[in-house]
Amino acid sequence: MDRARKWGCIAAFVLICLLAINFLGRFTNADTPLLGMVGWENAEIKGVDGAVRPVDIGAGQDSWNLKAGEQFRLTCTLPEEGVIPGLYEDAYLLMETGSGETVILLDGEEYLRCGTRDMGQDLNFQQLHLTLPPDAAGKELAVLFTPSGAENYVTPAFARYSSEYAKDAASAATYNQAALPAGAYSLGLVLVCAIFLVGLAGGVPDWSLILLAAAFSLTTANGIAISSGYYFLSPGPYHFLTAEYLPLASTVLLLVYLLLNRKQSFWRYLGLVSLGTLAAAAVYFVYSNMTDGHFASSLIHVLSAALEGYPRSLLSWLNTYLLAACGCIAAYGLLQNLVRTKSEVRVLSLKNNLIMDNYHTIQQNLTNTAALRHDLNNQLTALRLLYEKGDLEGLGHRLGEMGQEMEQLKLPSYSDHFTVNALLQNAAARAARMKIRFQARAPLPAELPVDEGDLCSLLTNLLDNALEAAGQVADPGERSVSVSLQVSQGFLAISCRNRYDGKLTLDEKGWPQTTKEDQNSHGFGLRQMEAIARKYSSKLELSYDGDTFTVQTALKLKKAAVPSA
Repeated sequence: MDRARKWGCIAAFVLICLLAINFLGRFTNADTPLLGMVGWENAEIKGVDGAVRPVDIGAGQDSWNLKAGEQFRLTCTLPEEGVIPGLYEDAYLLMETGSGETVILLDGEEYLRCGTRDMGQDLNFQQLHLTLPPDAAGKELAVLFTPSGAENYVTPAFARYSSEYAKDAASAATYNQAALPAGAYSLGLVLVCAIFLVGLAGGVPDWSLILLAAAFSLTTANGIAISSGYYFLSPGPYHFLTAEYLPLASTVLLLVYLLLNRKQSFWRYLGLVSLGTLAAAAVYFVYSNMTDGHFASSLIHVLSAALEGYPRSLLSWLNTYLLAACGCIAAYGLLQNLVRTKSEVRVLSLKNNLIMDNYHTIQQNLTNTAALRHDLNNQLTALRLLYEKGDLEGLGHRLGEMGQEMEQLKLPSYSDHFTVNALLQNAAARAARMKIRFQARAPLPAELPVDEGDLCSLLTNLLDNALEAAGQVADPGERSVSVSLQVSQGFLAISCRNRYDGKLTLDEKGWPQTTKEDQNSHGFGLRQMEAIARKYSSKLELSYDGDTFTVQTALKLKKAAVPSA
């Protein structure tokens, strides 16, 4: 379940990235519908003698052989309303005309007539912006152009739909093509710098991150300088940041960074990221190809150019990918270090609590020993007096009483396993101070194929939680903790049962939450025990009724343990 959750989160992250890229990509698309060319359905030239000859617009203006006095006629059916957004609201027809007369007809009726006199070859040009009426949708549009005496003409054949909105959108798309990647690279640069500074503050800096930060810097500066650096930079920095070798320098820095990070874990993560990226790119390529998207056509163009001996665009894509992958891996490494540090702090705190408990136990033992020594001196004085009196019967009776007292002071032995026995003895001493009835049974061999750290952490958390809960029971006579450990069929079975006050605050998993005030620093015991149980192919089972709480697990041993008697 945890593995499925992990891969589910990874898949969700990839999906979020694809959605973000797809959304932002819309703001870099300059091919808006409002900039579409007018599709002429008929084009012809009517000569001075009245003869009509068809014209192939795609063949070029020089092949039309349009002469002064002849009429160039273009017709088409205007799109229905909504086919081209805003065409009959804020959009217009934009066409270039030369010197001569231009007549616009809508369904055969004259809509506009204008003329331009011949001002010479260099000035033989004008633009005509034609706003169409709302009822023009679906009507026939005809353009009649009759040139004047100039030899070279600019005709309205290449008319197009346009608007001020479309021009603004095209300009914004052009700038976004550089601005969005530059913003992404800048975020990557800030992230890498933050990771380096966190490591530096902690005394363990990763100096190779300086190379990664430099690669991010060069890539960021190069892309945005090429786009608009001419307007904002002085000539020196502009020529440096737009130099041909700058992308290659960024690639070299990345390669050196990869060579310096030859750790197995780094390359494993890079391989996983690469596989995920290829899978996501394949899915997105299919989607883009089905929807005539920009990604599919761009990728095909980049690969084709590389095969033809022009790999610069492909190297730029690879450079972008490596920057993103290395930045993500570095960020993941930082998160791992933070989690590991927090876990180590919790473990150290746990060990410190255990040490303090042992200290208090030793301190109590020293106090008891001092009292015992004082009592022993008194007993020796009494024995000497009995001996001097020759009261052998009284002397023997007194020695028997002293033997019974010494037996009561003897520490209980719960197991042949040193660590388990020490932890149970410590728990028994704490239970005695808290007036808790403590019972333990642990017939274990001296050696167990279980990591000492895991066993210590599991039992320490188990006993600490049980004693804390039992200590909150109001009636000391009802306080009890019972622990059992035994090896059976290749498993180390562990069970702990304790009384509690009947009050439980449960989390979303149905597990009790800590009752300590600082919940951010406590409440990790059950999670640590669950993690250890999973490590040994088991799970942590909790059960509770009105006054008894039980925790059980069975750790799978790595090899057959010596069976206990």
